[in-house]
Amino acid sequence: MMCGGNAFLNLFTLYNEDTPERRKYYLDELFNPLTPPPGWAAEKTKATLIFNDTLSVASNSWIYKSSGTQEGVLSTSVFFSPSTSLEIKSSGSPSSSASYWYKIISSDGINQSDKLVLKVNIKLQNVEGSGAYIALYGDTDNKTIFFSLMQGSLQGITGTSDFTEYSATVPYFIATVKNLRLALFLDGKTTGTVYFDDVTLTKYE
Repeated sequence: MMCGGNAFLNLFTLYNEDTPERRKYYLDELFNPLTPPPGWAAEKTKATLIFNDTLSVASNSWIYKSSGTQEGVLSTSVFFSPSTSLEIKSSGSPSSSASYWYKIISSDGINQSDKLVLKVNIKLQNVEGSGAYIALYGDTDNKTIFFSLMQGSLQGITGTSDFTEYSATVPYFIATVKNLRLALFLDGKTTGTVYFDDVTLTKYE
């Protein structure tokens, strides 16, 4: 039961090979319910902003991966804060794969058990189908250690709406992760246009 569920999506798994301190606590607590809660279980309130990108033509270093039926451009006409946003627009028939913008940043300075929160402002125009979403990956040597979706749900957002802030949370950072991958998706089976702006990543200790 402790290791059941989908480890890739961080569902139900209480510990794995990268979190021996969690394994020790949960096994101790299993046999002794009076085991004191560990320090890493305390609420994390000390916030440190580790990434902040308001996006601009000069500094844009995001990479776009296309399904072939959607187009990704740097929009200079629609944005939450001046002067650009990352746009993905459906430009053909639906595809089985998603299109997305992504950026890789180092995990230096993030410690085991820190909480991470990725926040992005998203605007939708006539988005129909499986929708748009954001995700935060933890990678080591081309292996994904953890993966967190926007609002913790597999369901993307659809419709027409002005810029609204959405988030993806990793409640327990694993220190074996070398790189963090921030990803902004439009599902391949979706029509319409989505804009992403003001991307931040904050750690909580």
